[in-house]
Amino acid sequence: MRITTTMLFTQGLAGLQAALDRFARAQRQAATGARLAAPSDDPEAAARATRATARLAALRQWQRQAADATDLLTMVDDTLGRVGEVMARAHELALQGASDTQGPVQRQAMAAEVDVLLDTVVAAINERLDRRQLFGGRQSTTPPLLVTRDAQGRITGAAWGPDVTGPVTVQVDDATTVDLAVPGPQAFGADAAPDFLPGVLIQLRDALAADDGAAVRALLPQLESATDRLDLARIDVGARLGRLDGLRRSLTDRTTDAESFRSTLLDADLARAAIDVSQSQLAYQAALGALRATQGLSLVDVLR
Repeated sequence: MRITTTMLFTQGLAGLQAALDRFARAQRQAATGARLAAPSDDPEAAARATRATARLAALRQWQRQAADATDLLTMVDDTLGRVGEVMARAHELALQGASDTQGPVQRQAMAAEVDVLLDTVVAAINERLDRRQLFGGRQSTTPPLLVTRDAQGRITGAAWGPDVTGPVTVQVDDATTVDLAVPGPQAFGADAAPDFLPGVLIQLRDALAADDGAAVRALLPQLESATDRLDLARIDVGARLGRLDGLRRSLTDRTTDAESFRSTLLDADLARAAIDVSQSQLAYQAALGALRATQGLSLVDVLR
């Protein structure tokens, strides 16, 4: 087949356009740091990047949910610890008040202190983090523990509100959920149980106020039982926090890997991009020179 000048010019012009496209792409990558300007640049890489972006978004969402769960359970743990300190003091007062060496004046003073401890416990049980009750189970909008007070403002009765039991789960991985609920009855006892923590404190206060050492002594087993339940609840929360800590470390590692993988698909290698700019510029100049040699400078000038 005879190769004409027109064919050489057409091939040269196509080569020049291809070289110009490569030069422009290299310049864009060096300037923006982006490997792909449009999906058409590399459809397969663009599709993989879309999947990688969706995966990364899911991992980041799980990270946020795991962090929120950690914050909530950490506050629950701190609150249980503070209630435990209150119960330790109540036990000390009960031991003192049970002694026959104590008189009415001393027991009245102890009753006043137990009354303060009772208010502290009720406030702790009804604490919340943002919009979630710490011990409200599925009930997150109203205080879980309802109390009645006398004319002097002293608590005379306590009972759990509705729907304070049941799990409250949050997803922290593809197939992993964590239960955030620490229902009030689990940590502080059922309100009809003899070792219902607020109820025991009410009875202790009243027994001390009545100068009834025998009644105070009779409450010691209930105080100890309530404290044991509190300790078990805290152990359970600690186990969940430990599990969350491991999950969060795993999520951090996987998110880092996902970010790195996505970067290989979308981000340009800037050092390589600089080399490509130089090489593609040389290729463009060479293609331009070849076209000039084929067709002549004047024709090229007209066509540019």
